[in-house]
This record gives sequence, structure tokens and C-alpha cells, in this order.
Amino acid sequence: MACDDDAQSDGRDSGRSETDDAAVPTYHPETDTYIEQFDPDTVAASRAVVESIAAVRRRSPMEADPLYETIDPDALDSVVESGDPSVSVTFDVDGFWIEVRAIGRIEITPPE
Repeated sequence: MACDDDAQSDGRDSGRSETDDAAVPTYHPETDTYIEQFDPDTVAASRAVVESIAAVRRRSPMEADPLYETIDPDALDSVVESGDPSVSVTFDVDGFWIEVRAIGRIEITPPE
């Protein structure tokens, strides 16, 4: 899920530091999920997914498999950029079940 610097050439920023422990998505034990909010106007959804999964794993995003091996990052970004609040994309990354909503919400369910 590595994300190269060229993916952000549109001026959007990741909004987090690779070493910022406070950036770990919020864990919800009642649903066994992690929730992360991001601003889809300033952060690419694909970048937010890569960084959220890395934070849950407590690893650098650069240590992960490329996201494009699972889903087309450009397509994910385009769907989320539509801004339609009813839109969501769900997929599996290394056993993690990921749901990305166009409102800027990522829900991560870890492997059992």
C-alpha cells in the first residue's frame, strides 16, 4: 500500500506525520473497528486509506504493499471526490475490511 509522492501532485496533503502516534484512527471496541475522518477536499482518499491502515498497524506507509495491488487508487479518489454523501467503496486489504465514504470517513475492520 505504499503511496508515492507523485500521487499528491494535485496539491493535496496527507494531513499526518508518519511518526505521529496521535494519528492512529479511533478504535471502537463495540464494533471492533477503527474510524478515521479526513477532508476529501484536501486529502486524497487513497492517501488517507494508506496512512490509516499503516497507523492501525503502527508501521510506516512506505512499509506496506502498494494500494494499487488491491484497488485502483485513482478510481477510489474519483468516486470519493464526487461528493455524493451516499457513496461508499468497500474493499479488502491484507485481511482488513475497508469502507471509504465520500463524506471523508474510513472504517477499518481488522482481520479476525
